[in-house]
Amino acid sequence: MKDMMTKHLRKSKRTQRSRRGGLVMIYVALGLVVFLSIAGYAVDMNLLYMRKARVQRAADAAALAGAWMLANLYSKDQAFAKSQEYATSNGYQNGPAGTTVTTTYPVAGGPPNYYRVSISRPERTFFAGIMGINSVQVAATSTAVYLTLAPMNIVGGTTNYGSQTGPTTLSVFGPAGFYPHGDPYGVKELANGDPNPLYTGRGYDFDINVPETMTATDVEIFDPECYNAGGVASPATGTRFDEYWRSDGSTGSASHHTTTQYTLYADNGTPNNPNDDTQISRKTFGNASGTDLTWDKTFSLDRSAYVGQNFRLNVTATSGSSENGFNLRAGPPRATPSTPFDPNNGTSITAQGRLPMNFNKNGSSAITLGYVPAEAAGSQLLIRKFDTDVGSQSVTYTCDSLPGKSFPGILAGNGVFTTDTISLPEDYTGGNWLATYQAGIQDTSQWEMSYTGSGPGRPGGVKLVE
Repeated sequence: MKDMMTKHLRKSKRTQRSRRGGLVMIYVALGLVVFLSIAGYAVDMNLLYMRKARVQRAADAAALAGAWMLANLYSKDQAFAKSQEYATSNGYQNGPAGTTVTTTYPVAGGPPNYYRVSISRPERTFFAGIMGINSVQVAATSTAVYLTLAPMNIVGGTTNYGSQTGPTTLSVFGPAGFYPHGDPYGVKELANGDPNPLYTGRGYDFDINVPETMTATDVEIFDPECYNAGGVASPATGTRFDEYWRSDGSTGSASHHTTTQYTLYADNGTPNNPNDDTQISRKTFGNASGTDLTWDKTFSLDRSAYVGQNFRLNVTATSGSSENGFNLRAGPPRATPSTPFDPNNGTSITAQGRLPMNFNKNGSSAITLGYVPAEAAGSQLLIRKFDTDVGSQSVTYTCDSLPGKSFPGILAGNGVFTTDTISLPEDYTGGNWLATYQAGIQDTSQWEMSYTGSGPGRPGGVKLVE
């Protein structure tokens, strides 16, 4: 009997162990299912996160492209086409695979310079399908703003209009020029030989404001050609406007001169839209010595023939690799070339948001950048600089309507851009902005001033806002 009991107990224990082992296997199997489900969910979430990032990049690119077209071509239809093109090139064509690419302009409740793009597409899942979730809608929205360009002072100071001297002069390079020499919009190639994405061949625009009462008006250009009798620039005097350069950045000769085209337009009463401007006259200067370091009466016009209009001067370097420095002024005809120019004749000339500038001295100077209107209140002021590298040490900004306040800036290195962003107060009333800039003579650079508000200026660059 005792042996039978012992055998029974042993069998019972083996059965219990077997049952426990079976339960453990069930628990392990169930745990494995849960673990695999969690792991599968994590894999799906990671894939969806990557796709979310991808669709966001596509929406950002499409919004920036659309805003850029509005800023430069003023066309809603072309902005729509360009935003769709950029969405497609990033893998999101409207229509196929349930993809939707929606553009919104104007943006309800937003400023008139906002442009919005939304992209959505169902994305397949893998492991989530076990739980009946076969796809998830992945979407992104991006809003870009085209900035408003501020009119910029062409001579660096309020007292230098009509004079070839002053802290700054104007400067352009030929399309074959060396990119790090300071002209990011006029040169076709980057330093490494790649195409320059900023090159448009459209040059720089200057607004010429002439009073209605001034009938006969002359537009004069100082040193309009690229003749350089003295070779490279003279650090001793700082009077040499032009410099001969090769495409690789080395010193050139007369054969590398730049040809510059000056075209005068009437603005048809729409000063911030160049698309409907009427050409009045065009003149081209190459390497002639006759106008070297002198004021040339380049254009003469009858103001009374353009009632309600003002004027735009486009300056485009069409060939060459050298630097052409020049200055601009306008006013009533002078009796003789030696008759003094009256800087207070009522005319004014400003660069449209982009100032191709050559610094004419060693050390520090207070440069008048331009006027930013009250419409910019509560927005951001952006001052972007390119290639502030020759002897540059510091830059600080002030505004005459914000007494006691200064805003430190960051210098841009050789061949690169740097942007300083200043938040304007809600009660900003408009004012003239100055840059106290310390640099070296012959520092050629490009300066831009714009703001995110929708003021009266010409549309310019673009920026993502959300």
